[in-house]
Amino acid sequence: MTSTTINRTFPVATILVALLMCMGSVPSAELAQAVSVANTSTTTTEEITFSESFIHQSRENILNEVIAEWGALGAITGLLDDNACTYIKNNYWSSWDCRDFELQDGTDGGIWGTQGGWDCYSGCYMEHERYKLKFDLVYEYKFDYSGSVTFDTTTVWSETGQPQTTVTLTDSTENIETYVKAYFDLKIERWFNDYREGSPSVNVKRQDVFNHQFPFISPNDVDGGGSGFSVSGFGTFYEWNNYVRIDTFSDTDGLGSKHELDGRVELGSIDLIEACERYFRSKGQLQYSKPLKAINYVLSLDLTLTLNFEVDLYNRAQLFLGMMSSSAIGSTFYNEAIRNAYNCKLPSTGDMNGVPSAQSCQKGVSGSGDDMYGRLGFRHWVNTKEYYSIDLVLRPGNGRYADDIWDIFRPSQNQYVFQLWVDNHPTQSSEGHHTLTNAYAHIATAPEPAPPNSAPSISISDSSGSTSTITTSVGQQVQLSVSASDPDGQSLDGLISWGDGDTTDAEGSSVTHTYDSAGQYQVAAYASDGIETTYSNAMTVIVTAQTSALQSLSISVDDLMITEGDTATFTMSSSNPGASFQFVFSDGMSSTEILTTASGELTSTQRQATYNDPGDFTPNIAVYDADWNFIDYEDVELTVLPDFGNGSIDPSLFEITGDEILVVIDDAGRELSTENLQDQFGEYEMLATSNYSQAAIIEATRAVSNIRGVDLDYFRVGDSNLDGTLD
Repeated sequence: MTSTTINRTFPVATILVALLMCMGSVPSAELAQAVSVANTSTTTTEEITFSESFIHQSRENILNEVIAEWGALGAITGLLDDNACTYIKNNYWSSWDCRDFELQDGTDGGIWGTQGGWDCYSGCYMEHERYKLKFDLVYEYKFDYSGSVTFDTTTVWSETGQPQTTVTLTDSTENIETYVKAYFDLKIERWFNDYREGSPSVNVKRQDVFNHQFPFISPNDVDGGGSGFSVSGFGTFYEWNNYVRIDTFSDTDGLGSKHELDGRVELGSIDLIEACERYFRSKGQLQYSKPLKAINYVLSLDLTLTLNFEVDLYNRAQLFLGMMSSSAIGSTFYNEAIRNAYNCKLPSTGDMNGVPSAQSCQKGVSGSGDDMYGRLGFRHWVNTKEYYSIDLVLRPGNGRYADDIWDIFRPSQNQYVFQLWVDNHPTQSSEGHHTLTNAYAHIATAPEPAPPNSAPSISISDSSGSTSTITTSVGQQVQLSVSASDPDGQSLDGLISWGDGDTTDAEGSSVTHTYDSAGQYQVAAYASDGIETTYSNAMTVIVTAQTSALQSLSISVDDLMITEGDTATFTMSSSNPGASFQFVFSDGMSSTEILTTASGELTSTQRQATYNDPGDFTPNIAVYDADWNFIDYEDVELTVLPDFGNGSIDPSLFEITGDEILVVIDDAGRELSTENLQDQFGEYEMLATSNYSQAAIIEATRAVSNIRGVDLDYFRVGDSNLDGTLD
């Protein structure tokens, strides 16, 4: 990018300029308001509440048999063209199925790459069909999963504008209700198998000819549905149609750890105490039945056929990010395979009390815009084990106060289970589920950072080109020129502050302003390209009263150039006959004095000031009326030189270069003065020799004193230890 200086217009006033009277800086607080800084990163905390349900199935295959199969087992060799299917159907097997099942084996649809192209070009076996009967016992679990998850997110924009977001898991609560039901699943499937078609061979299920679920039948009303039916000689049986809750679980900060969700369902039960009581009562043996009935009032001892469930559940949270709406995120991560590939599962390993690094992951966020959303999902891993047992269960009886009596002895346990027989062939399952909840959060993001920027420049001057002081009067228009440039060629915004509280949009290469009151004002501007802001030079505007009885004002100094430590004498006077004014003298350092006058007119008045530091100073006198309104101002420029001399000059360092210039150098090698020899030291033109005469040295010393006003001692040439004797 080339940098070009231009005089330009500032169309919008987005820069703030506030320069205080008699100060040369812009307040930093106002600058902070004016400068727009692009955030490079944004950190937020998102607490997302959720509620979802997901299903897990564990299958026990009871029957898997081929009930029918047929087909031609003869081989056809040679290259087959697009009409192979029709050829086989017409010439070998009239029931040949010509649907494009060859496309289902994972190949490209044939060596011709077109639909219908046959990929069995090196010889294949003809179609073989079979029907399979499958009968499964299915244990179906439903998990009602709710709670909240808290993430810290830090979003940083990359150079391409795609944000990178770090997601850190900080807190979680989980509530899990676990339900189960069982049913029988009967299917008849139709399969196609050609045994050797291409690679891999085709072995696909064409269709489920029959598929129906039948409820599990139990002697007990397991789910409380009451849909029972009687079987002659066997009693009443019930259909297990609804889910039964087997466990409830709550935990804090438990994501990633194993949750044990175990339970049992009694499929059939006999209360042994009650059965014995009925038996003896039916036999008329009340001496036995009545004590048993009393015991049964307090206790029950049941012989049960039990279906046991052991469930381990691991949960890990996922925050699916996108510069899009939450519904669009759902459309992007629409199936479990895609959600599984999203490698941001927290905690990534272990549990929330593990390694801190396991709680974070970083993801690039797809999409475009400024609105980022995070949609909550989970990765659930389920391990189940189902087995049957015959148990003795001791628990409270059916009496009115049985539970109260039980709680006296065993308040923390509602039953005791003694397993008499356990099935050694359990059904087991393990499967992962990747869910996507409806819960989401809008995540505040940083704006995309600007590319590397070069600061603009700006300067102001009056019509004469001056960049320091302007003198004007009340009601007289002040005109300034504004010059601004931006190396990157970006548009600039700016304002001019006139020091009296007024500001002006810099809407051109020149601006004007009129002051209403006399005084001293500081004017400045600054420009911004929207990223960086630059100040202009500050200019002083001295505004005098529109009419004044002050005819003249002067200040002078006896010497415009002195040496540090010297005292300067200033002479000041005014001419204002018949008018009375206030006069304020400033030495240009830090001292000011209100000068006392007998008549309000300043007759020739002198003041002295000692300057102990070198530099350039502006002693001045200012005039005010009786109300302290500013009237006029005069100053002088005083230069205070460093004191390099005072007896420390080594005359051996005096030298003449050429044939006309005398150069005086002090001990530190600093040049003190040069003077034309021809004009002031004509009789010593021959000093440019290796041997200085003492008279020449004396005259050179006097010359330096005359040139700089420095009181110098002199020494003889070669007197290095300054003892007055030549070495």
